[in-house]
Amino acid sequence: MTNKLKHVRINSSKKFGKLQAFPIGKGRRRAISEIITTMLLLLVTIIGALMVSSFFTGTDITGAGSGISFTSITRTAAASVKITGYDTRDSIDLSGISVLDNVLKPTSPNLPDKLCTDSCKGSAANTLPAVSGGGTEFIVLTITNAGSNSVILTNVFINDVGHSWDSTKTGTLGTLNYPDAGKFSIISTDNSNLDQRTTNEVFASEEVRLVIKLSESISPDIKLGEALTVSIDTGSTELNEFVILSGDAR
Repeated sequence: MTNKLKHVRINSSKKFGKLQAFPIGKGRRRAISEIITTMLLLLVTIIGALMVSSFFTGTDITGAGSGISFTSITRTAAASVKITGYDTRDSIDLSGISVLDNVLKPTSPNLPDKLCTDSCKGSAANTLPAVSGGGTEFIVLTITNAGSNSVILTNVFINDVGHSWDSTKTGTLGTLNYPDAGKFSIISTDNSNLDQRTTNEVFASEEVRLVIKLSESISPDIKLGEALTVSIDTGSTELNEFVILSGDAR
């Protein structure tokens, strides 16, 4: 009897091992593997969605730096700067500023009306415009930063020629204090305050004026009534481009 019972237990043990040891272990591993795969796919989907959202909104998802991503600077900073007015006349009192005069149109019928650039080059380029022997002429741009972040104005291109910010010119704009040829200074839109700013930063929702002394590298001279291409560089990889009319004020 003992041997018989013992024999039965051994068979039962073997059946238990065959029926349950391996099949259940494989099932568990398969289930865990499927869960991990699903979680990885979900994680990849979430990261992809965040990257796409960051690309269009400019949110920095890296958690490092200033909180403004490179994409944000490229797409939104340049696009936020708008030209809201300008004065490109060959006349006096540009933008209503009594100390900012260009040469009046030539009296000789053989000379075209123009903004002097190339023909005013040389040692006199930085001097004030004059009937003869004077320096390059001025234009004034009124710009607005419509974005929610400050922008830095690094360069203004007129007909593809760069004009940088003149950091050496501060104090009140006047006949002895104005930007050099090929450069610009920044003033407020209030003619009672003509102080040239000590920074080229334009704050969010701020409107300022750029006093630009045209570069002698613009060739030929700018005829009045012609289109001027203006590109504003805010340090991004894209320039904000505009077309305005020379000899006009708006």
